[in-house]
Amino acid sequence: MIIKACVFDLDGTLVDTITDIANAGNYALTQFGFPIHPVQSYKGFIGDGLFNLVKRSLPEEHRDDKTVSTALEMLTKHYSEHLLDNSLPYDGIPELLLFLQSKDIDLNIVTNKYDNQAKSIATALFPDITFKNVLGARKDSKIKPDPSDTMFCINMSNAKPNDCVIIGDSNSDILTGKNAGLTTVSVTWGFRSVKFLQQFDPDFMFHNVADLYSFFKTSI
Repeated sequence: MIIKACVFDLDGTLVDTITDIANAGNYALTQFGFPIHPVQSYKGFIGDGLFNLVKRSLPEEHRDDKTVSTALEMLTKHYSEHLLDNSLPYDGIPELLLFLQSKDIDLNIVTNKYDNQAKSIATALFPDITFKNVLGARKDSKIKPDPSDTMFCINMSNAKPNDCVIIGDSNSDILTGKNAGLTTVSVTWGFRSVKFLQQFDPDFMFHNVADLYSFFKTSI
């Protein structure tokens, strides 16, 4: 298999961000006097944009657009101020990225978190990695599973979809890859269960970074 480019998800794939996201979500809930959630509950809220995360975290009777929008503003402000309080790369990820970079494979991040937040995290936590693109949610952009940003990355590498791999921890990553014609790799150390991910039929599934590393070593 020839691999010219990789498209990585960020949250739950490269970086464990769940504590900082949960803290921001719970901060917003407390401003309304609503019940907060355990950190682990946010794994089920995350995956298709912050608006949907906030909506899922609110009590069912308070999920009107006005409340969601106000809570989203509160969450976003708090999260932007605390992006790196607890968030760290998963063990082995920096070494994996350095290996891929040494093989002249273009490395990209496509995420549904806000673009400025994604870029800040990538810069701070991966100072030795030169990503070709780091693309998050922007005005007028389309979030995953829409393949637009992923295809932009592939085109920037002058690659064909079947020369590229998308790696993520959610169904939106698998569907994005299928929509773009990429090889899909699911990782299970993030925010979704094995049983859940299997429903979407990824091409490969790995349960630890070492096995993902081995996959690339034998594929390049």
